[in-house]
Amino acid sequence: MLLSLNWLKDHVAIPKNISPEDLAQKLTLHTVEVEKTESQAERFNQVVLAKILTIRKHPNADRLQVATVDAGQKEELSIVCGAPNIAVGQIVPLALPGAVLPNGIEIKEAKMRGEKSQG
Repeated sequence: MLLSLNWLKDHVAIPKNISPEDLAQKLTLHTVEVEKTESQAERFNQVVLAKILTIRKHPNADRLQVATVDAGQKEELSIVCGAPNIAVGQIVPLALPGAVLPNGIEIKEAKMRGEKSQG
């Protein structure tokens, strides 16, 4: 069974200064066996938060939009997006080119129906 450390912290008082490995050892000694600990941080090292600055309708697609975002890069990025519920001012997760998502999809800069998408 996989168990999130954040979920566990929601239900059990855990000292803030204990490492996940030390917590796993204490759990194994006192309650249940922990087979391994696994950090998810590396899986998301190219995923950042971005603020949506502008949104416009994609000129060549009915169900796509083109958003300009600030992702803390040198320049604003252009993102082609199919989500109908985005809005200017939202802070959203953005997978940058080079990111490999948990399902194995690698994000690349590409043109989508003639519009550049940088994530």
